Amino acid sequence: NAGLRPDAYCYGIVVHAWSQCNPADAVRAQKVVDDMLHRYDLGERHLLPHLYCYGNLLKAWQRSSLPEAGHRAYDAWKLMFERHNANPDEPAPGVWHTTTVLDTFANLGDVDNAQMMFDLLTIPPQVYQLYTDSVIKLT
Repeated sequence: NAGLRPDAYCYGIVVHAWSQCNPADAVRAQKVVDDMLHRYDLGERHLLPHLYCYGNLLKAWQRSSLPEAGHRAYDAWKLMFERHNANPDEPAPGVWHTTTVLDTFANLGDVDNAQMMFDLLTIPPQVYQLYTDSVIKLT
């Protein structure tokens, strides 16, 4: 049917699938979410990634063996946070999203950034922006 089109749920299934595949497939999951956001920003409102879509993206980075996985997970978390601040209709990262990034850093042996993510769990969300801009080490 020409009137049918995939929505955020359909794309979320694709992100979930990539999160369950080869650890290097986090890059593919990221591309799907990036495409969803780009198309959403162009007016395709049915493609706004939902909490589970972002969660599966972070899970893909968590499972990744790529050395940049921690920073890529953090970048996805921060983008989610910033987009929510700009538009409260967009999903905000929750505790699960934050602990997934924490675990990604920890799995890579990046104790300093894992600790920074843990610290985010102890401060009010309204100060995340100040905290993340000044503390997370993007090395």
